[in-house]
Amino acid sequence: MIEVASVRRLGVHDRLDYWNDLIGATYPGMSVDTQAELFDAKLSVWHLSDLRMVKPFSTSAIVTRQPRSQAVYSEPKFVAHTLVRGKVSLDQRGRRATLNEGDMVICASDEYYRFETHTTHEMMVVEVDAATLADKLPNIDDFVARPISGKLTSTRLLRRYMDSLWLEARATAPEQHWDLHAGILTDLIVASLQSSDDGLSCPGDPLFKRMQDIIDERLDEFDFGPVRLSVDMGIPLRTLQATAARAGTTIGKMITTHRLQRAAQLLLTRPDQPVTQIALDCGFADPSYFARRFQQALGSSPRKYRHCN
Repeated sequence: MIEVASVRRLGVHDRLDYWNDLIGATYPGMSVDTQAELFDAKLSVWHLSDLRMVKPFSTSAIVTRQPRSQAVYSEPKFVAHTLVRGKVSLDQRGRRATLNEGDMVICASDEYYRFETHTTHEMMVVEVDAATLADKLPNIDDFVARPISGKLTSTRLLRRYMDSLWLEARATAPEQHWDLHAGILTDLIVASLQSSDDGLSCPGDPLFKRMQDIIDERLDEFDFGPVRLSVDMGIPLRTLQATAARAGTTIGKMITTHRLQRAAQLLLTRPDQPVTQIALDCGFADPSYFARRFQQALGSSPRKYRHCN
């Protein structure tokens, strides 16, 4: 059965509060903000066997989800978002994925993430058990917050299959019937991710991996940047920029992401070391800048992150 909720019958000033109550109940820890004068939103939810399919629609909005708020879930989830219309950006783990119509991205539900759109948009969303995806695709974490092109054959097939399933959502069928389709849908999501890895030089690319390794070795150097990386590798900067672009990022973002990930690790493994020193050890010359970037990427300040984990 499809459950549908909308704000259209509510007064203009009541819509956002109602929507935040609804979204918070559907996705614990999630909140919505908007600058739109007339906020409009609709949410359709269908439980397909062990999967949950959701079709959210809204005018421009910023959607955030805080970590450690999903205690109601027995297991963590990966959430696959396919953009039906509009343009959307996702931030998670220090990465940013910008989606155009037809593109897909996955995020980890039990970690901080942020969606932002300045246009009216609609998505098709599927929640999948994290362990199930990891069994089928061991390097699943490489794909979190990486845009998957809607031009790939596998991504187009996934979109068509979801559309066809949704049309049959009100049909009566045995439970085993829906179990079978849930399994097919999961396999199609995996196929889309694998296709992007094979055809677009995603994080599995040996050159991309070598770039990551050298970045990790030089994180404590304040002046380390794209030009230094190019010199150290003996590879033209333009070639490295193209490799990063095919993986949905830039060299600058890669360096910042690795620095923030190292900082998050050190905050937990070195509980007595001052936050300022950890920032310096990870290549951040300005502690205030470090704190801002850490907040944006992980959803909390460095000190709060240390005490809550």
